[in-house]
Amino acid sequence: MKILDISSITDSSEMPYKKGSIQFLQDAHKESLSRIIQGIIGSGYSSSVVYILWGATNSGTYPSYNITAGAAFYNGEVFDIDATAFTASGTNVGIFQIVTTQYTTDADPVTFSDSAIRNVHNIRKIQIAQGASGSGTLPDYSQAFFLNIKISTTTISAPSSGAYAGNLIQIITGFPDYELFVAPSTNPNPILYADTLHVGDVGGTGSDFTITFPSPLSTGNYYVMGSFVSGGPNTRQDTTIQFSIRNRLNTGFTVHFEEFSPGVQNIDWDYIVFAK
Repeated sequence: MKILDISSITDSSEMPYKKGSIQFLQDAHKESLSRIIQGIIGSGYSSSVVYILWGATNSGTYPSYNITAGAAFYNGEVFDIDATAFTASGTNVGIFQIVTTQYTTDADPVTFSDSAIRNVHNIRKIQIAQGASGSGTLPDYSQAFFLNIKISTTTISAPSSGAYAGNLIQIITGFPDYELFVAPSTNPNPILYADTLHVGDVGGTGSDFTITFPSPLSTGNYYVMGSFVSGGPNTRQDTTIQFSIRNRLNTGFTVHFEEFSPGVQNIDWDYIVFAK
């Protein structure tokens, strides 16, 4: 980036302020901002495209335009866009054009040392107006690329108590995995517990198993969903089983397995406990 070396400036060795110095500092700011935005856009960046950074949305239906205020990035420069509304006539469409106004508060016009009066404090904006398609030096409004950049923050936590265990959701990304707390209002039936029970052979008279949670849940009012996983060669016999739940407590529950037809099974039972 452009940086002035001011190390040699002292009271006895002053540096004259030159036109090039003003240009240098002005370009340094523009270039830094431009490189950041180009990096966000990525490899598809084109200097001939108008990129809408925010706003500039049209709520009207052609030929009516009702456009909100916003900002755009075009050819290495950021421009404000004022809100506007108009109805295009004939075959006209919305087009972009660059307009320049002056900053006049203790600024323009400026009287130079040669007594010439000049405006130098330029405010450059992109204006959306009507015109023939392709008639401007910039693309038509319909050709704009809306970036929709949104930067948000997320509060990350990992509650360890049983009362919140069912509100944990794991986010898998290229970064380290996180567990986020999700409010119960957005997760009405959170998972309270999940595990696998090895059942093996149910037996001709059925079998009861008592599930004990590692730590008490926040409630004893829950759903239990389960599925069988066959571990034996005779998958037909492994699927002729039903189960029922009773004695639901916050410390655990009892599950009963019953077979429809005799045989030797080898099954596991995967189950999930959901809060009601």
